[in-house]
Amino acid sequence: MKKNLFCLLAITVLPTLLRADWESPPPPAAKPPARAQYAAPRTAAASRPAAPSSAPVRGEATRALYGEGSGYASYPPGRYDFGPRYGVMSPEVFSQTLDADEHPLSFASLTFVPESQFGDYGKSSTLEFESALRLFAFEEFLAGYLEGFARARLYSFLSSADISALPDVAAHLAFELAVSWRFVNRWSLELRAAPGMYSDISAPDFNCPATINLHYAFSPTLAGVAGVTLRSGWDLPVMPQIGLAWEPADFFRIEAMLPRSRVMLAPFEVLTLFAALEWRNFDFELDDKPGMPEAITINEWTASAGLSIKVTDHSRLVLEGGTFLVRELKAKVAENSTLDLSKEPFFRLGWQGTF
Repeated sequence: MKKNLFCLLAITVLPTLLRADWESPPPPAAKPPARAQYAAPRTAAASRPAAPSSAPVRGEATRALYGEGSGYASYPPGRYDFGPRYGVMSPEVFSQTLDADEHPLSFASLTFVPESQFGDYGKSSTLEFESALRLFAFEEFLAGYLEGFARARLYSFLSSADISALPDVAAHLAFELAVSWRFVNRWSLELRAAPGMYSDISAPDFNCPATINLHYAFSPTLAGVAGVTLRSGWDLPVMPQIGLAWEPADFFRIEAMLPRSRVMLAPFEVLTLFAALEWRNFDFELDDKPGMPEAITINEWTASAGLSIKVTDHSRLVLEGGTFLVRELKAKVAENSTLDLSKEPFFRLGWQGTF
């Protein structure tokens, strides 16, 4: 009951309370065809595409707010194509942490970890499938921008590792709502709620993680974010998100963030190289049986590198490999028990697109 009330508050009441006195950008001009350079920074001949001649002029407001010496003031008056998600908008409301091309509208990935030692128990390989698909977007929801996503994570232990509590397949299957507001004072607010199943697939259990993030754009090339994801009943109920995203050139981008940091280099339009450091922590609820854990927690730090290859104008293939720096499996029982898993390499195959 508490989870249901929390989810209802996150996706209905809170946006209504926060909508007053916040200014959002006007409806954008007709959007040009979407670009599909997601894992790479913008690779057009010029980093700032020409403003449509019929677009409303808002560049003067930028100069009035920030002055001629600011990064924003270097943009001529007009509006610009800032990627497939938000299309054409004025530069003073653009944020590298919220609006950049590096957030694909859809993706799918498959991660394989070879046979690993589970503490003093047995061994097992793991297979993980993740995907997301944007279902809809509305530009004028409570004076903000509303998106809906279908998200899935399937986590499979390919053998029992002599641990009876391990599920064959655990899953996160969620419908995520995301609302964002961008304001001409460089601030942006983002709210997310993802109600769905977060459990052993044979014993469904409902939860609703909710996220609140504040974004601040220091310039069109540098932005910061600070926020939290609230996860009721999980081993780590508050997951922080904080850091900076900097894109000083079309071919180079740095994201110094928690829980994931990345460095990306795009020497060619069709090829992007990247390295990443990531912290992952998530729970799966289990069937409530006497003497069995209520839930298991996956907690891990990974270091990886890979490449992204442009396949078509609307899709990219991602190849990635890495290793674990920390890898733990926690069981939620009367006294929490933590198993250290052997730190094997992992391999990931992914796809990103606009649909």
